[in-house]
Amino acid sequence: MLDYARNPDGAQVAFRVVGDAPTTASRTVVYVPGLLYPIEVIDDDPPYARFVQGLAAIGRVVIVERRGIGASDPIDWDGDVFAAWADDVMCVLDAVGVERAAVVGYASGGRVALTAAARHPDRVDGVVAMHAGVALGDIGRAERDMLRVALAAAVDRDAQVASAMRSATDPSRADDRSYQEWFERGGRLGAGPHAAASFWRAVLGETEDIESLLGAIRAPTLVLHRSQQMLLPLDASRALAAAIPTGEFREVPGPDLSPNCGDVDGLIAVIAEYLTGRAVALATDRPLRALVFTDLVGSTETLSEVGDVRWRQILDLHDGLVRKALERNGGHLLKSTGDGVLAVFENASRALRGAAELRAAIGSIGLDVRIGVHVAEVEIRGDDIAGLGVHVAARIMHRAGAGDILASDAVVQVAMGGDATFESVGLHELRGIERPIELARLVTES
Repeated sequence: MLDYARNPDGAQVAFRVVGDAPTTASRTVVYVPGLLYPIEVIDDDPPYARFVQGLAAIGRVVIVERRGIGASDPIDWDGDVFAAWADDVMCVLDAVGVERAAVVGYASGGRVALTAAARHPDRVDGVVAMHAGVALGDIGRAERDMLRVALAAAVDRDAQVASAMRSATDPSRADDRSYQEWFERGGRLGAGPHAAASFWRAVLGETEDIESLLGAIRAPTLVLHRSQQMLLPLDASRALAAAIPTGEFREVPGPDLSPNCGDVDGLIAVIAEYLTGRAVALATDRPLRALVFTDLVGSTETLSEVGDVRWRQILDLHDGLVRKALERNGGHLLKSTGDGVLAVFENASRALRGAAELRAAIGSIGLDVRIGVHVAEVEIRGDDIAGLGVHVAARIMHRAGAGDILASDAVVQVAMGGDATFESVGLHELRGIERPIELARLVTES
């Protein structure tokens, strides 16, 4: 939920608080995002939500929406925006009743963190800045100038440049359609074209007396840079850390600019160790699920016999029966594969009951189905799942015969003690899977 802090000029700054008030074992962490995404869309990208979860494992997190972006009030783009944003961070701290905090940011948000530490040394007790984009002398200046030109073209709706920028910014997710949609939607909601142009002109413009600003920082400061990042030179981040009296440089692997791309957990581990001296344990984002794949047997032959219209009616009936069987057994339909489905269950016993009921329902309309059941950790990707276990479940289904419910040994093991009984069908090599897997046919369901 968003809240607002009012600065001395009366402007309102939006912020979010994640986590509980700090204890003696934790602290408050202010997070200042980079780029133009409004803070209300952060949780819509699962890796970004995980990054915030990681910060919350360090202490209470206060996420600040800079003025000129999203839900915060406008800002004078011709003024010193970094000084204004840094002072606004202090107003947010006042609003949540915090005297001192660590400030974490990336890209222009990293520059805000550095500015806050320099302008308010009594209130900032730690800084982590990743890819802050500060040019000292000639180091990084040429790259920043090229970036300014490219971003101006992207703001002017040059689709080719915009696509190239997305790929260069976070190449590890260049082919992730859900991320691209989130990226584009976040940019639109963060600022309109005029405000976006003003933002990039301000954050990539020349900064007066940057070296004296950096020299005023007294809080321990970690400068992070991913080693294969294409937009900003590694030497610029090294020089930045060297210009800060308390600066420390750390190179981490990866090509991505943004913290919600690449190895999120590894990045959190570095930040947590620096700010607290201890590791943090994040809850797994790979929950254990029972997976059920189904496929109608002889569907092509049936289609040839009955024709398109009747086949569509049969598929509609099939889909209704499948939904009812899943609902009665706590299953969730993830996707239709044309003449089959992928469903997920909380445990193996429910998956087996659902599979057996589904087989009986489809048999009642004169169709045969083959079913594969597997238990594995999965990756949650919005409304979908991914991971090797999904592929294993599909391969098991393809090994099943007409009317068979074929399960992996993992299902047999976790369902042990229930009423389900199985007969072994031996070890099987599954395409694309490194080792053979023991498979068993369901004889009676639990």
